[in-house]
Amino acid sequence: MTQLDIVKAFLDDADIQAKYNLPAAEAAQVTMSSQHGTDAQLLVGLIRHFVSVTEDASTINLAANRLNAHLENVLR
Repeated sequence: MTQLDIVKAFLDDADIQAKYNLPAAEAAQVTMSSQHGTDAQLLVGLIRHFVSVTEDASTINLAANRLNAHLENVLR
């Protein structure tokens, strides 16, 4: 399963699509660099970052620390 497959699997959930105003057609066409509406931008960016950091990290603690740092920066 590629990083993009994992991201699309997260975004395929109807509840997530409704909550973040992400049309199903847009979720199906997502790429690792595509842009979205403001509601979905943070979520899609976070999922992409989560997938890439988890895959690149040598340990789960390292992945968790990187994700925590990313969330702190995004939410400021």
